[in-house]
This record gives sequence, structure tokens and C-alpha cells, in this order.
Amino acid sequence: MKKFVITIVCLMLYLTSSAQNSSEYFNQNYFRYDNYIYRPNIKTVILENSQLPLSEPTIELNSGMQLMLKFDDLDGDYKDYWYTIIHCDAQWKPSDITRSTYLYSFYEDRIMDYSFSFNTLQPYTNYQLKFPNEQIKPMISGNYLLKVYLDNNPDSVAFTRRFLVYENLVDIQASVHAATSAEFRQQKQEVDFSIGTSRYPITNPFGDLKVKNFAELQMG
Repeated sequence: MKKFVITIVCLMLYLTSSAQNSSEYFNQNYFRYDNYIYRPNIKTVILENSQLPLSEPTIELNSGMQLMLKFDDLDGDYKDYWYTIIHCDAQWKPSDITRSTYLYSFYEDRIMDYSFSFNTLQPYTNYQLKFPNEQIKPMISGNYLLKVYLDNNPDSVAFTRRFLVYENLVDIQASVHAATSAEFRQQKQEVDFSIGTSRYPITNPFGDLKVKNFAELQMG
């Protein structure tokens, strides 16, 4: 079994892009490929594995796992919310593959499960959604962005949330210890890990592999 070892220093990830460095990024209507709420009436957005409350939004491809989305609309009325998912690359930018390549069935669907608050000081409407489902289901693994919008109008965005769809194609063994570099020893940790690639050959590990932090899912 082929193995190779990679050593990394765990850093707090701050993704920057030319868009984020421009004034356009700070425009409320600028579309961001991260966790972002575009409307002040939207509160308490939660996206998690439906079987693991308070977990990271990750599911295994074709496993039957589902994500649970919950959010509140403080206007307290009914609105016609729709959703779609967008496949992204390792840098959380839209990938160059077509929707028919990464989605089964439909490209968008309506959120049908909602309930009104009762005897609360602040009226609100709670919406819930479980997916993948019969209407929308990812065909491949990768980074995805959930996009929720109003009245079947993709330009009328309510909020977005990141999630991951993974496949168990390699075996990973890891250990965590203090950073090797003396200047970082009191501040950071180092992770050494080896990857077994017998089931998924990787010919160019330094070019084909990208190490990411789960903190990226919580940005925005």
C-alpha cells in the first residue's frame, strides 16, 4: 500500500480574494460564497447533520445521511422560500462543472416545512428542510454552497451556508503535537498525518491534495 507523509502547521484560516479587498465586497447585495445573511429578518440559521445535533454540516455521499436546515423569519408571515446547491472548488469559488454533472433530479426546490410562533413577544416563522432528498441530491463529493432565496428568484437571496459532501476513499492516520518551529511552539499545533492510497491512487500529492480546516465552514 502506497503511503506518503505530510506535515502541516494548523493556522487560523483567513481566506482573502480580490473581491474581498474591493469596495464591492462590502456591498450588501454582493454575492458571497460563504456563510452570509442578506436580509435583517432572517435569524438563527442552523445547518447540521440531521443525525448529529450541533455538528458540522458534513455528510457522506450516497450514504442516506441528510443535512437539517433551520431558520427563523422575524416578519412572522409566510414567504415562498426556495433553495439550490452550488458546487465549489477548494477555494470556495464556483467550480467549472455543470449542474447536470453534480446534481440529480431538479436544480431547485421550494421549502415546504414551516410553522408560526405562538404566544411569543417576537412573532416569527420557523422554516425547516432536510436534504439531500428526492428533489435535490448531490451526485459527486466536494464543497457545496446552499443558497436560499425568495419567490423562485435566484437574485433575491436570503442567505447562504457552506457544507461538505465527502467520500471515504483513503485511510488517514494522524497525530497532534507542539509546533516544531520554536517561535510557534506556545501558540500553534502541528499535525502529522499519513494517507493510505491503495483504493485511490494519488500520483502528485503536493499538487492534487489540499489540506483544509473545518473553520472554513463557519466563516461569514
